[in-house]
Amino acid sequence: KDDPRDVAGRLSILLRRIAMARSGRQQAAGLSGDEWLVWLEQNDCSGFSWTQGGQVLLQAPYMPPAMTVKRNEVVRLVTAAMRWVDAIPASDKLPAKIKTAALRWFGWLKKIRLPRMRKAGGAANV
Repeated sequence: KDDPRDVAGRLSILLRRIAMARSGRQQAAGLSGDEWLVWLEQNDCSGFSWTQGGQVLLQAPYMPPAMTVKRNEVVRLVTAAMRWVDAIPASDKLPAKIKTAALRWFGWLKKIRLPRMRKAGGAANV
């Protein structure tokens, strides 16, 4: 099973590559932290609130192994990212081959089995 932290990290890298392909390296590569999430939100016509729901993209790659990322947070981000890429207009700068590769990668992400986090009482936290 894939670690949700790793999946969130790979998703963040993919989103950054798509952003650079769309807007150019100069505009997107230097964005970090909350500025990156604001950019995602401003350029996402699907309406996902990246500033509120995307914090795990900033935090997960740097979390120590003892800290966990909830599976449902990662699934929600993958779904939002898929909608974002799918909603990119054909007139946008994103080359079709990058969009196709991204959607293929998202399809793979949706198929992986993220571990379910267990609460103290044994109930799954999804």
